Amino acid sequence: MSVVLDQLYASPLSTSIRDAGFIIPAVQSVHILSIGLLFGGALICDLKVLGVWGVPEPLALVYRRFQPWMMAALGALLLSGLVNAIGEPVRVFGNRIFWLKMALLLVACGLTALLGRAMRQNQAPISQISRVMALLSILLWVAIIICGRWIAYVAP
Repeated sequence: MSVVLDQLYASPLSTSIRDAGFIIPAVQSVHILSIGLLFGGALICDLKVLGVWGVPEPLALVYRRFQPWMMAALGALLLSGLVNAIGEPVRVFGNRIFWLKMALLLVACGLTALLGRAMRQNQAPISQISRVMALLSILLWVAIIICGRWIAYVAP
């Protein structure tokens, strides 16, 4: 794996990303804004499922309002993360916290999709399982954000 990461690091694309002083900060800014948008949409949907979010409107309407924003944010998040990883492959791919973050991201996306399906079906009353899933979703997204910050402080 080290040889592959070293080759990626030495590639013209990786070198270009690192050498252009504005790319990594710009991409990291997009990444942070994207996670904020994705987490914000998921949080509002999760809080609605938990019965904590205010306005009396159907679950399906809440989900339809935030789902396009969450999907766009997920796309920007993955693209910006890829650019960042190509620019600094050893720091990213060689870091165990990065892989934990990726595993949590897969679980969180799957859980958010399951909750979204339940919300589109406008299930009422909300099942206890959906409430537990919503709480778990919030915890997963927070853990992903923490792992994202933690990557910078753990040596590969």
